Amino acid sequence: MDKPKIKQAGKNVIFVCLLQGNPQPEISWLKAGVAITDGGRFKLSCVPSENTTFTLSLEISQLTTSDGGEYNVLAKNKFGDSTATINLNIGAPKQPTGKPPKFPEKPSIKMDKERGEVVVTCRLEGKPKPELLWFLGDQEINQIPGKRYWTIDDQPEDIYLIEMRIVSPKPEDAGQYKITAKNNFGESNANISLNFQAPKQHTGSPPIFEVPKVTRVSAGKDVHITCQCTGDPIPSFNWLRGRTNFLTKAGKHELKLSKEGNFHLSELWIKDWRDSLTIPVERLGMYQVNSPSLVLIMHTVVSGLAIDEVVVKHDKANRRAVMEVKFESGSRPTSIWSLGGKELKSGGRYFIDVAREDNHFVAILEIDEASVTEKDNGAYICDISNDIGNLKKTVNLKIEE
Repeated sequence: MDKPKIKQAGKNVIFVCLLQGNPQPEISWLKAGVAITDGGRFKLSCVPSENTTFTLSLEISQLTTSDGGEYNVLAKNKFGDSTATINLNIGAPKQPTGKPPKFPEKPSIKMDKERGEVVVTCRLEGKPKPELLWFLGDQEINQIPGKRYWTIDDQPEDIYLIEMRIVSPKPEDAGQYKITAKNNFGESNANISLNFQAPKQHTGSPPIFEVPKVTRVSAGKDVHITCQCTGDPIPSFNWLRGRTNFLTKAGKHELKLSKEGNFHLSELWIKDWRDSLTIPVERLGMYQVNSPSLVLIMHTVVSGLAIDEVVVKHDKANRRAVMEVKFESGSRPTSIWSLGGKELKSGGRYFIDVAREDNHFVAILEIDEASVTEKDNGAYICDISNDIGNLKKTVNLKIEE
């Protein structure tokens, strides 16, 4: 709002001032704090001119000495309010010079990333230099060293550059800020809305491993190691040999990553296996802000478990049939025999055992009764296991009567 000007029209006097506002403000005129109503010797008007500019006027007819004194015009809308003051001195038409406070532009908000501060900047006009009051909501606030502070830099032509800084802003620093500027000629306000969101919380779960599974395939020549785990986000796998990274070779090793249900799988295929080896499976990762790194190490020992020879024997009288599977194992094994999906138990017609012969083991199934018939023919499955892995071998029995 500009400072009102006084015009003389015979015995009448007219106060005129320009106002900017959107939406159109409500206007009140006061003399010595008492509201002036339209009518009688007083005529009030608010005439829009262009865009958001309005011409305000107060005309006093039949001027008397009692009309001298201080007059105020107050403009108010939902975004703020502004006040201008003028003195009517009867017989002393000379008016003091000055400007009421005015914020010509909306405040700007930016982030100073280098200093980690929110910066609010606005321009202010006024003469003499206005005094400032700061509010957060309805509460007047002051500067806090190292947390919240402001500066006012003088510019030419009665312009002032105001800057407020908030150090390391937090959600509790958010809210509706207001700057009130006052001098002898009026008052004006600027409003700033600050909103700080709390950092997004990371969700997820660390990897949890199942017991690795080791099998030998291709008649024991190849080794297949499967490690599966749950975890969110998707875990990454790093295979080590001893304490160094396990480097794969084309045609010799193959690594696969896959997912089955909630499990993430890492599979290592080693072709033409010739020795025993300890392979740690290591997972490194950071899952939540400020949480320590999680290191999970699982050791898988691959022991020798390979088929060497299969022998099927039966006598000419078909009184007894013997099936033997000779194999290698790095630890004491067990064997389970089945036919047509049904497990066979030692006792009665069947004798099942695992015997040791030199550096080998022999899984034995004997069928021994009055006679062995064609009903005993079929593909017998020998499932051999030790404390690390297992393998299966099919043994075909064919009796001809």
